[in-house]
Amino acid sequence: MKPDLPEHDDSPRRLLLDDIYFNYWEARMKQFLRFMDIRLRKSVEDGYEPPTVTKVETNETRLKPQEEFDHTELSEMLFNSLALNAISKGVTDTDWWRISECWKLCMMEESEMIYMFYLRLNTIVSSMTRLGKWVRYERIMRKILRSLPPELFSLKVKSIESEKDIGCWNVVDHDRMLEPV
Repeated sequence: MKPDLPEHDDSPRRLLLDDIYFNYWEARMKQFLRFMDIRLRKSVEDGYEPPTVTKVETNETRLKPQEEFDHTELSEMLFNSLALNAISKGVTDTDWWRISECWKLCMMEESEMIYMFYLRLNTIVSSMTRLGKWVRYERIMRKILRSLPPELFSLKVKSIESEKDIGCWNVVDHDRMLEPV
């Protein structure tokens, strides 16, 4: 049975999320981001990682100051900001706080073991699957790598990303590789 979807009109309006029609909202938001610029949608789906610099002498990695960004890094930051702005305008204040709380659940604590973080993230993904939202394994792996505390894992993450096919990589089998030194 199809839900009663709102009639189409050409007037500009907010793409406001309501709990009943999430799939409809999601499809419209994806199209809206594509319409604005395909790089906005890419920023949402792939995530944004701020550029970092590593001191060769100390092997210390830190966030790169914005004054040192090249044109590509500035563009990526701009597209991420535009995408976040579009999405934030598409949800109510209540939903925004709910989303923010869910995001905090997806961040790894410094003292947390990678396997425990993986289990917590897997629980969230299972809930999404039950709601009809399928998440590719590669996307889960990228989320894990993005969520690791950079001061402990930046070199390992770069190594994994350059050597491994992320879609074939298995956290359960390689969790020791990701434990901090």
